[in-house]
Amino acid sequence: MKQGICIRGWVKLKHLIMKDFRILKTIIIISIIAGLLFSYISSRVPTEYGSPIILSYGIIILGYIGLMFAGQKEIRAKSDIIFNSFPVKRNEIVKAKYMSIILYLLLISGIVYIGSNVFAILASNGTTTGARLREILFVLGLFVLFLSVYLPFEFYNIGKVQVFNSIFYILLILLPNLVRKYVNEIVNSKIFRTLMKLDFNTFTMVLLGVSIISYVISLNISKGIYDKKEF
Repeated sequence: MKQGICIRGWVKLKHLIMKDFRILKTIIIISIIAGLLFSYISSRVPTEYGSPIILSYGIIILGYIGLMFAGQKEIRAKSDIIFNSFPVKRNEIVKAKYMSIILYLLLISGIVYIGSNVFAILASNGTTTGARLREILFVLGLFVLFLSVYLPFEFYNIGKVQVFNSIFYILLILLPNLVRKYVNEIVNSKIFRTLMKLDFNTFTMVLLGVSIISYVISLNISKGIYDKKEF
């Protein structure tokens, strides 16, 4: 009996995740193309930090655009009202959202990782390398930490979050110019040099562990917020 209920729960969850991916269908196609473009550009940058910075920026900007795009689609479709009229538990809606975002983020990261290494091999100039797994995991850890804070606010009031999105999106667009302008100051700063002296592998694994724990906590917070929400 319990097994049957569990299976039905996963089937519903699967349908909700597929719904999210249908919403993101256009942005997924664009993200795959853009991810390959970022990978190609990184393979043409013969600097020690240039390639990882470009790839990290690519994952973050594409991940955030997908997040923002999905939010706008949900507002237009009034999906909250529609889903709550169906025989679906609210915590399943929240779970599906959290899982969909992680799957989307893993897809982008996979495209960037594979693409950058393929283009680096094709470049054969000896001065560039593809993305390393630890760099991808580091960016994923940072982004998942951001999501852990962001998503509960989205479930609380998606309209107000969209205002924040507009501002943050502009800052992300301006970020490359700011980095390019102050790159020498950043690389030569004491903070940057201190970070470079750390055991990057250990730091990345700790960051990833903290981000996973934070994401699980965030999921439960969002469940509580969404369960009490009125439509």
